[in-house]
Amino acid sequence: MSREERLSEDIIEDVEFRKLQLLGRSSVAVTIPKKWVQLLGLKPGDVVILKRSRDGIVIQPYSQNEEGISESSMREVVVSTSQLARSLRRLMGLYLSGSSSVIVKFQDDNPGIKQVVKSFIREKLPGAEIVDERYNMMIVRFLTNLEELPIRRILKRMSNMAINMLREGLRLLTADKEETVIEQIPDSSVKDEEIDRLYLLVYRLVNQGVLNQKLLTKLEIEDPRELIAALIVAKSIERCGDHATRVIDLSKAILSINVSMSLSGDVFQKLTELGHSACYVLREATQSFVEKDVDRAHEILEKRLELRKVSIRLVDNLMKHACPLCMVKANELLTYVILLIESIRRFLAYSYDIAEITIDTYSHKVE
Repeated sequence: MSREERLSEDIIEDVEFRKLQLLGRSSVAVTIPKKWVQLLGLKPGDVVILKRSRDGIVIQPYSQNEEGISESSMREVVVSTSQLARSLRRLMGLYLSGSSSVIVKFQDDNPGIKQVVKSFIREKLPGAEIVDERYNMMIVRFLTNLEELPIRRILKRMSNMAINMLREGLRLLTADKEETVIEQIPDSSVKDEEIDRLYLLVYRLVNQGVLNQKLLTKLEIEDPRELIAALIVAKSIERCGDHATRVIDLSKAILSINVSMSLSGDVFQKLTELGHSACYVLREATQSFVEKDVDRAHEILEKRLELRKVSIRLVDNLMKHACPLCMVKANELLTYVILLIESIRRFLAYSYDIAEITIDTYSHKVE
């Protein structure tokens, strides 16, 4: 009986039940019977390929010649202590350009540098996996499952995250200072980094779609020109996330100021209302692009002047409360509030950009 026949027979006869175990934040592990591994000629430390099908998950031995990829044909990134930032930027550039595998070589025998590179790969490059590692090198594969990553779905997720971040900052504005503990407020940078990761993923998918237009169907893109528009939309949402983070940080700063100062006209209430309007605009703008709804995009832009007037009135009202220089805390509070208004205005501006991109991209399809 041949090896292939024995394998086939074992697969038919052998059935095992194993429990899935959580491994880190983004992976789940399951053990494999030792004799199955031996039949495949594998040993601990070898690399395998996971493939998802409609009916289950297939595990296959990995060969460095798989799909024509070998160490000699991979793009290289040489990492040294003195050029670390440049090396990481090159690694990101290869990821964004659509490379499938990269070999990272270390000039210095420095475990700290290796850990920095590993953290960068894990935190910044979605779909990146270290498939082989030795004392002076590692092989990184970028495994993006296009069937699960239509670009419009990613844009909606990014938009929802930016909106939730802005709402969190607005909630802090009206929080009770005595009951709120600043140190217990979640770090906004974690969510902002996730938005950044998704933006980089969109960038990579757009490049892959440009290089191979057969992938457009999986990306749920009908016209290659939509790829560029989607990338601009993703960048606008990423910038919204930056300003939402800034709103959270400024709100924390306002909470931490211990000053007795009344702002007439319910400034914080009006500021919160402006912020919620910004959340609505981003959601509608993103939805207009996702659904190719030009009419909805026009409706968003028609309200732009109205919200701009609201923000100007807020700033004018605040400036009337400017205090003498001796009242440092009061003026610090005013400065934070004005900066917060400016971030909400920038949030709105990027949202309007998305509506304009929708009109520019899809107007030719409107009958």
